[in-house]
Amino acid sequence: SIATVSINVNATPVPPLADAGNDQSIDLPVNTVVLDGSSSTAPAGSISSYQWSKVSGPANENIATPGGAITTVNGLTEGIYQFELKVTDNNGALSSATVTVKVNALVAPPVANAGIAQTIILPNNLVTLDGSGSVAPGDIISGYEWRKISGPLNEVITESYSSITTVTGLAEGVYKFELKVTNSKGLSSTSVVTITVEAAPLPPVADAGSAQAITLPNNSITLDGSGSTAPSGNISSYAWRKASGPSGATITTATSAVTAVTGLTEGTYTFELEVTDNNGATSIASVIITVKAAPLPPVADAGSAQTITLPGNSITLDGSGSTAPSGSISSYAWR
Repeated sequence: SIATVSINVNATPVPPLADAGNDQSIDLPVNTVVLDGSSSTAPAGSISSYQWSKVSGPANENIATPGGAITTVNGLTEGIYQFELKVTDNNGALSSATVTVKVNALVAPPVANAGIAQTIILPNNLVTLDGSGSVAPGDIISGYEWRKISGPLNEVITESYSSITTVTGLAEGVYKFELKVTNSKGLSSTSVVTITVEAAPLPPVADAGSAQAITLPNNSITLDGSGSTAPSGNISSYAWRKASGPSGATITTATSAVTAVTGLTEGTYTFELEVTDNNGATSIASVIITVKAAPLPPVADAGSAQTITLPGNSITLDGSGSTAPSGSISSYAWR
């Protein structure tokens, strides 16, 4: 007789393939990552369990769901961690994979520096804003941004996203400009600089005093420029000079606010006073001095000689021919 037997030869089961995901890097203060083993496979069946554990790294982390395909890990501190994922399939076969998590130290935010306060005087109406003193400890500055936060209108920031920029079109008033700097981690800080724009200074106002008239033999006068003013500062110098008139006059102290002038002769003089203020602005004023000739004395005229014959005993004296070349006769006296 003949008998048959069947023999089944099963292939060796293929073990599962654990996949712990890609290596990760985070920056404190972020201290949580998600570990993802969901890409693990079981070619000969199905995955029946997952198990996450830490292989190496600092202490005190917490694996929230060690038996899950996906889990969060929190409480991480600076350092390098290695986590292992073990997967088991329904045939009891096991596979493992590791993933590295790097936790970087806390990066300090950048420190913005908008520069020092500035004051300008019109008609100068532009300034340079300099934020190049800003720093990013442990990192680099990836962006600058300037903006005006207060002040008059119509200024123009020429390059808002540059560390150094100019601002034009400034008007009288006080401006505040803010600089925001950002590092490569997205952290930022701000700094504010004040720009004061002062009005154009008013020039000084020279005052050479009032016109004067003297009569020889008086031949000296006093020039007085002390009424001069400097609305935007103070007067730093005086300078007297003769602009016109006869020769021979002497200005005794030409650099003084008040000075004497001697040696004047008959005629009309013009003296100029130039004053300079502490801003370098100047002003000129003039004064006219009239010097009159010495007055001529009156000329008395008692009339012609007379002869009378007695018994006539009276005459008429006539002084009406007297003259006063430099004025008028104010009195007569016969004796």
